[in-house]
Amino acid sequence: MITLTDNEKILVKIRKHWMIILKDIVIFGSIVIIPIIIYIIFVILPFPNPFVIEGNVGFLWVFIISLWTLLFWILFFVAWTDYYLDILIVTNERVFDIEQIGLFNRNSATFRLDRIQDVSVDVIGILPTLFRFGHIHIQTAGEHREFVAQFIPHPYKIKELIMREHDAAMEKMQHQ
Repeated sequence: MITLTDNEKILVKIRKHWMIILKDIVIFGSIVIIPIIIYIIFVILPFPNPFVIEGNVGFLWVFIISLWTLLFWILFFVAWTDYYLDILIVTNERVFDIEQIGLFNRNSATFRLDRIQDVSVDVIGILPTLFRFGHIHIQTAGEHREFVAQFIPHPYKIKELIMREHDAAMEKMQHQ
C-alpha cells in the first residue's frame, strides 16, 4: 500500500468517524425491512389483498424479500468497503491520503510535511460537534493544492499533530 523511507515512522492512521458507517447501517437496515412490513400488512393480516395471485403467494414473497435483502446487502458491502479503505496516514515525514471510491476505484495522494502551507478544520452541524468529527483541509505547495479528509474523528488533535510535525520538518530542513 505505502512504502516508508528508512527513518520514517507512522504516527497515526485515521479512518472516518464510526458515526458515518452507523448512519449507513441504519439507512440500509430500514430499507431492508420495507418488504417484510408490506408482507405482514397485505398477506398475513386479514385485509383485502390488492396483490391477488393464484397459488401460494408465500413463495413469491420470500423470493422478493430475499432479492431485496441481497441487493441492499451488496450496497452495504460497497458502503463498508468505502468506509474501511478511506484512510489518512500521518508519518514523521509525509501525509498519505487514500480514498476508496466504489469497489474498483482508489485515489491516493502523498505530500511531504515541509510542503504544507495551511491546515484548517471544518466542524459543521450538531452531530459533528457532539461526536467531535469534521473535515481537515490541507493546502500544499504542490500540483494538487488542497486535500480534504472528510469525517475525521478529533480533527483538531490531528491538525495539531500535522502542524507539530510540519514545524519539526521545517526545522530539520533549516539545519541541513
